[in-house]
Amino acid sequence: MALAGILANTYGNIDALADACDFLLGQIGAEKILHLGNFATDVDQYISRLTLPEGKEEDLLDEVAQFLEDQMEKEDLSLKVEATANGRKRLKRMFIKIRGHSDPNIPELESRHVEVIADRLVLLTAEVDSLGEDELATAEIICTSQWSRPLLRRDQGRIILCPGHLSDPDSSHAPTFATVEVTFTEAKFCFYNLKLQKVLEKAVPLKGPRFTAR
Repeated sequence: MALAGILANTYGNIDALADACDFLLGQIGAEKILHLGNFATDVDQYISRLTLPEGKEEDLLDEVAQFLEDQMEKEDLSLKVEATANGRKRLKRMFIKIRGHSDPNIPELESRHVEVIADRLVLLTAEVDSLGEDELATAEIICTSQWSRPLLRRDQGRIILCPGHLSDPDSSHAPTFATVEVTFTEAKFCFYNLKLQKVLEKAVPLKGPRFTAR
């Protein structure tokens, strides 16, 4: 069993992103968080703010410099800086980001990505409509940021999920994000609003073969 958070369309609203991610990481226990694009780099700002709640890393280094004569104090603060950096690295590994249509052409961000969740192939893409048949055949679950409304449907044996948006100024739909919990036989999807209330829960049977690494 594996649990992942799914969100998209944050459009620079770090507060909304933080509310969703804090809930997913702290209360739901998500092992991964998938950002499907449209200001995917908001994740980096969230990580910085989460791992440095009392200020920036440079502030801590400045504080170390003020206590050069007190070796013990210097060591304590240096350890705090090191722990902060290590915490940021661990968090970054929990996030998978792809490029949406509103994201700049950042070389390290793919527009599509295949992730393995509990031995199931999950395709992350900004747009489902642009996928070819070969790409559609690669995964049983497809997560997309193509729409600003939440969506869950089965299409020719594939499960298509859009988590909605966290902060799309042009959308008439309320902000939402989602989770997927994958077991051997089914995928359970939940949608949440920004009050952290569950607005939809649905279990969908998984019919395709499990992925086996060679």
